[in-house]
Amino acid sequence: MSVTISIIVLTCLVSITAFQRQDQLYKLAMVPYDVKHHKQYYRLFTNGLVHADYMHLLFNMLSLYFFRR
Repeated sequence: MSVTISIIVLTCLVSITAFQRQDQLYKLAMVPYDVKHHKQYYRLFTNGLVHADYMHLLFNMLSLYFFRR
């Protein structure tokens, strides 16, 4: 399995789970205050894994797939 496909699968799993659980979406989203004051540096990475809705996720993953080179 290529790295691109692995990233797409991981992103889809995290985003779909976050769509169903709003508390998880908040924990992964970029909140600069929490990064700075609570040292939640993981948010710098995880905010790229969550998307606003299914269409946003679909178009981003298609773009990633087609521009993978």
